Amino acid sequence: MKKLLSVLFAVAFAMSVSGLATAADNTAKAAEKAEMKVEKAEKKAETKTEKAEKAAEAKKMKADKAAEAKKMKADKAAETKTEKAGVQAEKKVEAAEKKAADKVEDKK
Repeated sequence: MKKLLSVLFAVAFAMSVSGLATAADNTAKAAEKAEMKVEKAEKKAETKTEKAEKAAEAKKMKADKAAEAKKMKADKAAETKTEKAGVQAEKKVEAAEKKAADKVEDKK
C-alpha cells in the first residue's frame, strides 16, 4: 500500500510539474505574441508619423508657393500702377508745357 501511495504521489507530483511547465510555456508564447504586437504597433506609429510629416511638408510647400504667387501678382500690380501713374504724370507735364507755350505765344 505504501508503494502504491508513493507511486500515486510521484505521479501527482510529475503531473503538477508538467502542468507548471506547460503553463510557463504558454506564458512564454503569450509574451512573444505581445512583443510582436508591440513591435507592429511601433512600426505602424512610425509610419503614421512619417506620413503626417510628409503631408505637413507638402502643405507648407503648397502654402509657400501660393504666397509667392500672390506676392508676384501684387508686385506686378504695383508695377503696373506705377507705370500708369508715370504715364499720367507725363501727360500732365506735356499739358502744362503746352499751356505755358500757348501763354507765351499769346503774349507775343
